[in-house]
Amino acid sequence: MLFFKRSLMLEHPENTKDQSSTSCNTIQERQTMNTPLDADTLVALVVNTAKNDTTTPDLRNPRVGWRTDELLTKEIDALVVYGHDDPVLYALIARRIHDAVSDLSEAAVLAKLAIFRGERIQPVGPERKSMLDGLLKELRVSVSLLPEGTRKQRCLSLLQYHAGVFYDAYDCFAEAARAQFDSELEALKCGDAAGAAVAGFVGEHYVLKRLLCEDPDESARHFERLKSAFDQLLRDTNGSSFQVSWGEGNAPVHMIEACTWLDKMDPDWARWVETARRAAAKLGAAFSHGAEFVRAADLYYQNEVEAIPALQVVAEQSATPAWRATALLLLARRALLDGNKTEASNLVKRMPLTGAFHVVTIARRLIG
Repeated sequence: MLFFKRSLMLEHPENTKDQSSTSCNTIQERQTMNTPLDADTLVALVVNTAKNDTTTPDLRNPRVGWRTDELLTKEIDALVVYGHDDPVLYALIARRIHDAVSDLSEAAVLAKLAIFRGERIQPVGPERKSMLDGLLKELRVSVSLLPEGTRKQRCLSLLQYHAGVFYDAYDCFAEAARAQFDSELEALKCGDAAGAAVAGFVGEHYVLKRLLCEDPDESARHFERLKSAFDQLLRDTNGSSFQVSWGEGNAPVHMIEACTWLDKMDPDWARWVETARRAAAKLGAAFSHGAEFVRAADLYYQNEVEAIPALQVVAEQSATPAWRATALLLLARRALLDGNKTEASNLVKRMPLTGAFHVVTIARRLIG
């Protein structure tokens, strides 16, 4: 599979322990140095690796083994997107790599997938959606034309994952879930239990979003299925490259999201909050938005006085539309409890319409 984000969300790249000493040392040095990124060096690292790369993804786990993939979609992604929170630069780096390896079909597709990732985690909008739709169509054709083998299998899995997260960002929840479940099946075929667990969990998360729009009663029942998928994810990612990014970061945040949308407290709430809080120190700058959301939601459900200003910060500053909308939803609920329906209605009107349709639907139902 697969990967993070961020959605940007959160997504986090798939770190690997199998790193060549040259690129690994260079990247680690730049992660620890508080200096601007050297895009030229990063591009050259990938291009030179791709032109001399005879490695292929592992038959049992295509997320590891292909050196060019590990360098671009994991290590450089971790540095640029997460360490420096700069998806724009990541997309630009990937474009330069794509141009330089256009004669290497597999590396070129891998670079185009990286372009897609860098673009899709930038702010949503009609023009970006149109551009990503076109790029996705190109990728489907390009991947289909690759020679059979584990490199193609890896590219296909990445394509399915990124397509699912893209559909979710634009509120196409049925298509998003379908893409993730397809990615889950691909991961299972090659014995990638961790990747399959992540894709399966994300697919169930997208199903919940769809049900929140279409069938509120069924969405409440689906929560137990989501929680079961979460438990499976914890088991299968333990000790894997997804343990921190998903087991400790993304997945607990998604469970907290689900609770806020359903307006329910789960017995595991405190554990999820603490796990996500600890993960924030490990996952870099991009995860700070998720940590702020978790803190604000926890303050709200603990009925703390700091909840209102914390939610207001998320509502105004979060990079993720669903978190901005969810913060506004919680503020609207508080306003209704205080008997101020006008204020609640005004808060709902501030919600972003793209990337948070399920939250908007909940809020409109609440207001009546």
